Amino acid sequence: MSGALCCDSCGTSGGVRKIKCPHGWCPSRAMCAACRAKYTKAMRDENHKTCAASAKRASDAEDEMRAHCAAGIPVLWSCDRVDSNTVKAIFRDTPAFIRAGEVFKEAKLTYYMIPMAIYNQRQNMRGYPIPDDFAALGKIELVGA
Repeated sequence: MSGALCCDSCGTSGGVRKIKCPHGWCPSRAMCAACRAKYTKAMRDENHKTCAASAKRASDAEDEMRAHCAAGIPVLWSCDRVDSNTVKAIFRDTPAFIRAGEVFKEAKLTYYMIPMAIYNQRQNMRGYPIPDDFAALGKIELVGA
């Protein structure tokens, strides 16, 4: 059957509905009526036990990023690898996504050369690192604004 939604559990294509994460975090599951009947509240709670904390962390990181942007502090956006020891990190002073009711603002980009050893520590930093996070770990060089 072309274009039919298939159950993620058993593969059937009849009577399949999307079941959303109760916390809006992980992808929806497609389930047929038979599999939904077996999918108990305990199973759902077990499958989504980390979703609430993950959603809160992401929301807090986005709020912090928006606060930095509102204060004119650029946040990490992307990078280009220059060589095996250096990346050119690209920071922007506007949020990546516009929320309903927000006014679009042209992003001002700032570029820094950061040693790879420092850049690779970004997973230990806040959700959207700022230049000071990298500078606290070693020398970084502003190369353009």
